[in-house]
Amino acid sequence: ARDSGSAMLGLPTEWAAPAAPKMRWFVLLSYALGSSLNAFMFMNFSSDEELATEVFGVSKTVVSSFYTWSLVSVLVSMVVAVYFMTDYNRSVQIVAGMMNLTAALVRWYAVRSRSATVCVVSCVFSGMAAGCIVSNMSTVGERWFPPRSRTLATSIASLSNYFGWAVGCLIPPFTISSPRTMENFMIVQTVVAAVALLGVVAFYRSWPDVPLMRARGTAPAEHQGMLESLRMVCRDPQLAMQILCFGLIFGVGFAIPALLDLVFSNALGLSSQVTAVINCSFILTGVAGGILIASRLNNPDRLAGTVRVIHVVAVVSLLAVCLVCSSIHEHWWHGAEDGAGRAVALALLSALMVVHGVAMFGIVPLALEQAAESGFPIPAEHTTSSVEWLTNGVGALVNQAAAGFGANGLWVCFVVLVAEVAVFLVLFRARLRRTEHLEASVPGSTGSLTALGDGSKF
Repeated sequence: ARDSGSAMLGLPTEWAAPAAPKMRWFVLLSYALGSSLNAFMFMNFSSDEELATEVFGVSKTVVSSFYTWSLVSVLVSMVVAVYFMTDYNRSVQIVAGMMNLTAALVRWYAVRSRSATVCVVSCVFSGMAAGCIVSNMSTVGERWFPPRSRTLATSIASLSNYFGWAVGCLIPPFTISSPRTMENFMIVQTVVAAVALLGVVAFYRSWPDVPLMRARGTAPAEHQGMLESLRMVCRDPQLAMQILCFGLIFGVGFAIPALLDLVFSNALGLSSQVTAVINCSFILTGVAGGILIASRLNNPDRLAGTVRVIHVVAVVSLLAVCLVCSSIHEHWWHGAEDGAGRAVALALLSALMVVHGVAMFGIVPLALEQAAESGFPIPAEHTTSSVEWLTNGVGALVNQAAAGFGANGLWVCFVVLVAEVAVFLVLFRARLRRTEHLEASVPGSTGSLTALGDGSKF
């Protein structure tokens, strides 16, 4: 049977709103905890590759491939997860929690047995869990939150994944110093995975029990299959272009955190601890900036313009980061004795990484909302899942390609980002199909919708 709730009534996502506003936050936070943990596990070895090579007795290239194995597994599992996401949403999230726990257990055994092969198996499990999780980034906001809060809810859901990255970059280098401490770390991680699974079982629900918002007219094609959605995308070049561009820019954002330890240690001679602090600030400021932007962006008409501006900031800031890294590598820093020059360069690089983080991660919830707006009446989970599928594919390719360039790895990310931004700025045309449909469906609407049933402003 389908998961309980409004899905039993066949109601589209646009009609859903909870009778108890507090419950929506428990649903969102239970999702966010599992998402954060999953991203945290992705960074277990990327933040300190030196120790990982010692534990498993393999090269840095092999350790770097752990991250790639996870991303490739996401591509496979998302195909299955999207198929079941609409009707069995809660079940998919429980399966994700179980795979997170399995990945944590297998990873502990991999460290204990010093087996790189077993570690790859754990990466496959964490990637499969991620496929279930990222397919669901927009669903909680769509089903549980009214439009005025939907962008904020999508921000918290999507950026919780990046928050997990940030913590995953910061904690391991400061808490793991030997194979023994790594094993203890994996035990604690397994306990957290068990708690996260219990949180999903206890609090996560597919739909609100009582639908209060009902838009009249043509509803989104909620129960259509993913293949039909893909056909609709192929018949709409503008939407296809948006999905491709958003997948490219997100993919670059996925690759950069895993690359920074390699790039900074080769180009700048930084320790894993210093790199972890820069990486964490890069992601956390992006998460905070994204939530702040989303909380202020209540008008869908401003969405497209904001996405354009962030694209420009992203490419300019990454160019600046690449130039500073190259200058340090070739002239100022590597092997130099100028302490003042090192301090200035590090401060400049840290500031630029903060700006780039706000752009790269702040754009995520806005782009997902833009894709959902443009793709209507395609179910939002189908459009956002398409973006996330491309994201993981691009992230895996860029990560492997950039790792081969060592100190110049960020230039590979820059080339991909320049191509994406050029295509997007030239071809992008904003469309607010979903908002226009809802405004036309509510009698007397003048652009500021009101939720039917409780009278609260959207």
